[in-house]
Amino acid sequence: MACVTDRLRLIEKSISVAGIELVLERPPDPEALLDEDAFADDEFMPYWAELWPAGIALAEALPDRLDGVRVVELGCGLGVPSLVAAARGGRRHRGRLGAGRDRAPPRERRK
Repeated sequence: MACVTDRLRLIEKSISVAGIELVLERPPDPEALLDEDAFADDEFMPYWAELWPAGIALAEALPDRLDGVRVVELGCGLGVPSLVAAARGGRRHRGRLGAGRDRAPPRERRK
């Protein structure tokens, strides 16, 4: 079984969202990252690799100025809302959220 990082090749994609030009690095085919063994073990899905329409819509809905406002994004694909918020002056929220901290193991989540 190949490791995900062995198969991970990135491409650059330029987009204009909310009047801001972004250059994103992303896998050319997120579905190629699917691994049946990894999914069977912990239901791993590469949601992070997709440019979600909802993320673009959320970025478009942000106020024009976010000077000093703390911003936290809870999973919107490639992070487009966070990038737009930062470009508009938003500050990163320094909470206790993050990989391994806000997620229960899969079996515990199902209870």
